[in-house]
Amino acid sequence: MSTELLINATPYEIRIALVEHGNLVEFYLEQPREKGLVGNIYRGRVVRVLSGMQAAFVDIGLERTGFLYVDDVYISTDDFEKRLDKSDRGDECNGGGCCGNETPDSLCRRTPGLNIGDLLTEGQDILVQICKEPLGTKGARLTCNITLPCRNLVFMPMTDHIGISRKIEDEIVRKQLRQDIETLRPAGTGFIVRTVAENATNEDLEADMEFLLHTW
Repeated sequence: MSTELLINATPYEIRIALVEHGNLVEFYLEQPREKGLVGNIYRGRVVRVLSGMQAAFVDIGLERTGFLYVDDVYISTDDFEKRLDKSDRGDECNGGGCCGNETPDSLCRRTPGLNIGDLLTEGQDILVQICKEPLGTKGARLTCNITLPCRNLVFMPMTDHIGISRKIEDEIVRKQLRQDIETLRPAGTGFIVRTVAENATNEDLEADMEFLLHTW
């Protein structure tokens, strides 16, 4: 009995055929799922600053330039934690999830004293993270508030801050978690303790922190 297993692999798909006596018996086709871009971090270059829209276009090497609102260039840690609490969904979070759903007009109202022209200039290199996928003719939504999530913690490498999810209401637990993070974290780094970490042990927090620091 003559049996052949034929495999054809390309970057786009893998085809496997089982042939017996010259006849095709089985055929398998595998196409890798398209990976999302949310959470990816890039060193981009500002190509245009639109003061009237309080936004900028940033070239990150994709087909279309990314869009960066003023509120995603600078945001207070208090507002940042509120956004995180709103979008905190446990293990589903994959980074870059702290962009708001605001329109340019609402962003201008939220940050009346902040002008994007004072924060960015054309030709400037900046570190950004994708927080919303490109859609149609629109480029990706970007943020300068870099985050790396894990089960219990969110790492903010560009911020010196410790935050506790507002959904953890027990003040004794909040105080203990803050003390644990302060003891464990390297100086100058930022971490937010997620809701799921309310009952986490010190070892759990340390393991997550080591993983995030190594990833960064």
